[in-house]
Amino acid sequence: MIFYGIKRVIVSSVNGSIRVKGSNIDYVKLEYEIQGDADVRIEREEDTLIIKEKLKRRWILGILGRDGKVNISLTVPSEVEVEITSVNGPIRAENCRITGIKSTNSSITLKDAKIGKVHTVNGTVRGSVKLTEEPEVKTVNGNIDLKIYEIEGDGKISTVNGGVNLTIMDDVKINAKTVTGKIEVPPMEGVHELRIATVNGSITVEKA
Repeated sequence: MIFYGIKRVIVSSVNGSIRVKGSNIDYVKLEYEIQGDADVRIEREEDTLIIKEKLKRRWILGILGRDGKVNISLTVPSEVEVEITSVNGPIRAENCRITGIKSTNSSITLKDAKIGKVHTVNGTVRGSVKLTEEPEVKTVNGNIDLKIYEIEGDGKISTVNGGVNLTIMDDVKINAKTVTGKIEVPPMEGVHELRIATVNGSITVEKA
């Protein structure tokens, strides 16, 4: 399915995977694969495209359950704003602008993505990114492993149970804190400040 004139995409999924890839195009291309009892609801509100996975309810032995999933794949213009919500499914974003990710039980893989706020519970965050103004990367149970090319504003990276490993190619001031773990951060200065925190884990930063 092809959609023209889209500036913002909102996509949500339960159980299925979400893949977003930015490209030098002027339209949004949507592909999806339905497995089991599930469906996709697609809405357009002016220049915003909304994609929602809908699981069908089934009664099994007197218990209400939901079975099925939808794997969603999007190709978008690189500057289109994308918001993702996911439960129980992996997320992969490449060469695109991610304004927000909220997920539970999801691994997040980013490749050359420009990101704003990325929040996950029970999942890792890894890849290569550019950080927009006021970026925030947060996970509760999981490691954060990122290569950061560019930082446009003060930001925060944190996890509760997990380590933080960063390779930073831009100039930035680092403020790192941990309760249980080691901190290895080289002397760094810059206009913006990046706060890094973990409770149970170590923090390692390398300047590239």
